[in-house]
Amino acid sequence: MESIHTLDLKDQQYISHLRLQSSGKDFKQFRRLTLHVEEEGQLNALHQSSPIFSQYDIIAVSASNETLLKKCIDNGDVDIISFDFSQKISYPLRNKVISNAINKGIHFEILYSKVFGKKDAQALWLRNALHLVRISRGKNIILSSGAKDPLDLRGPYDVSNLSCMFGLEVSNAKHIVSTNCRSVLLHAEARKVGRGAFVSVPLNQLSEEQHWMVPEFSQIPIQKEEQKQDQKPSNTPQQPNTQKAKTQPNKRRRSQNKSG
Repeated sequence: MESIHTLDLKDQQYISHLRLQSSGKDFKQFRRLTLHVEEEGQLNALHQSSPIFSQYDIIAVSASNETLLKKCIDNGDVDIISFDFSQKISYPLRNKVISNAINKGIHFEILYSKVFGKKDAQALWLRNALHLVRISRGKNIILSSGAKDPLDLRGPYDVSNLSCMFGLEVSNAKHIVSTNCRSVLLHAEARKVGRGAFVSVPLNQLSEEQHWMVPEFSQIPIQKEEQKQDQKPSNTPQQPNTQKAKTQPNKRRRSQNKSG
């Protein structure tokens, strides 16, 4: 069990809280814990009541076999599943397991810093990443550096372009460094308060990064506000249907003629 690597910023002037506040922005640093699960007994730490959980904002796991991976996903108190694709994975990534994680809002993290300058690692990394993208259909994927050296860090545009190498479209590649990362933070926040309270929100008010909360979101027709305005009844009064009123006197006259 260990926390994610931290990099010391030698020049702190680039993170000026006063400068951010003057521009209407705020800087918030989140704490993350990465659990390398190798034995089933370590899963006891993956519980919301664990004192370790209250000290961290984001919980990530790295499982050593498929059985532990399934149990980490079924546990539900996990935000990220981290993969080091520069090394050979000892278990297959199955579609059913990955789909279960996606339905629970769990994201998959691909580390990229260990492939720089290593051709053998690059080929293995690319092959594993392609497989994950194929079975997940490009959903719930984030790219992180996992770097121990600041020289291994890359900018968001470089990381986005890097994800295009394993078959992601440009729109999904942008989500890897933006929307999906915000979804991880929302999932972590919901995990903390989910057992104590709930909030009812209409589907048409959910943002794109909150779609994971509704697994069948793509199958539910959502009526937008514009469509509602088009369906509002017009102010012009409708003319009453007088056809039936006209036909009733004719029936009475016919009955009177027959009786006479």
